[in-house]
Amino acid sequence: MRTYRLMMSQVFPCTHNRSGESTGFPKKLKEGKKRHTIRGNAEWWEQVAAEINAGEAVLSVRVWEGRPYRSKQLEIMQVTKLGTQRISMSCDIVFPLPTPCIDGRDADIYTVAANDGLDLPDFLDWFFPNGSGMYNGVVLHFTDFRY
Repeated sequence: MRTYRLMMSQVFPCTHNRSGESTGFPKKLKEGKKRHTIRGNAEWWEQVAAEINAGEAVLSVRVWEGRPYRSKQLEIMQVTKLGTQRISMSCDIVFPLPTPCIDGRDADIYTVAANDGLDLPDFLDWFFPNGSGMYNGVVLHFTDFRY
């Protein structure tokens, strides 16, 4: 059986206001407070999800033990059922608070941020580090929850 790897960040990236601080993602994932993750490359992840849901593959959710790419990977959990939904968001000076569009329907930004394991300021700084821009990707659901 094929195993796909999904790396979770243990610390905020260098482009984030809280760079180097703990995200708490592994704990939030285990406690069910992080219901999903948002990634780019939607087409590829949809193919991966199809393989996983057909029982042909598993998703290994992992973190780096230490420094990324220079330390061992530790598995947090395995996922045998993976949901996907397309997401697009944009923000700028006129519309600083994005309205996520998930599978063609507007979603509440506070709910999306919380389900991704972040509060709103951290979510916005993660996806829009320059304060504006456009993001297109996929929501990878670890639970049965959907928007």
